[in-house]
Amino acid sequence: MGTLVADSGSTKTDWVWSDGNEYINMQSPGLNPHYVKGDYVENILQKNVLTILKDKPVEALFFYGAGCAGEDPVSVLETSFHRIFNKNTQIEINHDLFGAARALYGMKSGIAAILGTGSSSCLFENGVITDRIPSLGFTIGDEGSAGYFGKMFLRHHFYRDWPTDLAEHYSKHFKWSLSEVQTKVYTKPMPNTFVASLAKYLFEKKEHPFVNQLILKGFEEFIEMHLMKYGGENKLAAFVGSLAFFNRDILKVALEKKGLKLHKIIHRPIEDLVSFHLKQL
Repeated sequence: MGTLVADSGSTKTDWVWSDGNEYINMQSPGLNPHYVKGDYVENILQKNVLTILKDKPVEALFFYGAGCAGEDPVSVLETSFHRIFNKNTQIEINHDLFGAARALYGMKSGIAAILGTGSSSCLFENGVITDRIPSLGFTIGDEGSAGYFGKMFLRHHFYRDWPTDLAEHYSKHFKWSLSEVQTKVYTKPMPNTFVASLAKYLFEKKEHPFVNQLILKGFEEFIEMHLMKYGGENKLAAFVGSLAFFNRDILKVALEKKGLKLHKIIHRPIEDLVSFHLKQL
């Protein structure tokens, strides 16, 4: 049985086709239904997926994506998928948080979280999301995310809040002027992606005590405002996303301070999702 699995963010989508023996990895731009239309979705599928798969059968499609919550956004993708694939193809569309939880726990239980461009979390019990603190997005929320730390970097930089050595470093290596940043944030599309991209300037100095404490406090805020709402101490917590994956040392300290146990961290959930679905065949 040919199974196609996708994990889609706002910027990119990872695709894997498999029949249990052969695996084909593909990548396309993100397919967040809040930002894309049907024709665009179909063109992306033709160019980035079907031309590679050629005559490989797709009997089931499992799509996990940012923005895939609610009937209206899901219908945008569902309509396009039905136009592209065989009418008998099984199509299942879920939001990215459910995909993250499924990749992390399968049919088991624990707290699942995404720390990437944005942040979100849920309580996952026996394969079902049973509780979820809402994700308020880039403007209001996204605590502990790259967007959050990008904003933190910009505030410290333009408010001149760095210790002397860091101020000297960033004056040489960060070349954006205030007016350029304001233009990107307030007049250009996708300001969240731009601000999130600036978090790298903070994390490249994470061994510096001042920056280390900033990052630790950011993770603690996410844990306090989200994860602790799911029952508090001694629960398992697991994460998906590059931010968590590459900063697991600081994240683990933050979790331990709050009495939570780290279950696992996955950089990209696509492989675990493929394994999950192949086991269900």
